[in-house]
Amino acid sequence: MQHYAFLVDDDTFDATLTRVQDRGIAYTADPQGRLPGEINTNNGGRGFYSFDPAGHGLEVLTQPDAV
Repeated sequence: MQHYAFLVDDDTFDATLTRVQDRGIAYTADPQGRLPGEINTNNGGRGFYSFDPAGHGLEVLTQPDAV
């Protein structure tokens, strides 16, 4: 499995989440999948995780991880 993270602005996040929801794609607030259908607010931003058909982890977030 590969992990791909996409750092996006708020408008792109909203549009991406809407497309995911409209298509019925499963998503979760955490990489372990314990919070299905939710988004996170990590580091003062928003984010969610999903998987592509090959099983690769996809992350969309508006704030980078704290260093």
